[in-house]
Amino acid sequence: DTWVVRELIPTTPAFHAFYSGTPINKERRYFIEGKRVTKHIPYWIEGAFIRDDTDCVEWNRVDKTWREELAEINLETLGEIDYLTRQSEKVGVHFDDAWSVDWLQSRNGAWYCIDMAPASLSWGYR
Repeated sequence: DTWVVRELIPTTPAFHAFYSGTPINKERRYFIEGKRVTKHIPYWIEGAFIRDDTDCVEWNRVDKTWREELAEINLETLGEIDYLTRQSEKVGVHFDDAWSVDWLQSRNGAWYCIDMAPASLSWGYR
């Protein structure tokens, strides 16, 4: 019964996909349980963009493929892992059970927590 609306976070999408032209950005999913990060993964995987052996990507560049672009946005640096682990654990102190915490990187490089869900309902859990 409660709605929350936030300002659109400016991003620089790597590419667009699906029928709606969804912008694909650098995103991460962290799992927290017992106030600690138990796992982290890139949000987007290659299989998400394949339907019936056809890719669902809007692509008009010739300098690289969407798969190469996806691989680039999915690279996790040690600094990023350290920062998002610390931020996720700050969230985790408020929850006793397992949750997923989704992060989005903005155009200026800042990370925003954009979504949370019970871990058992989240892709990539376990």
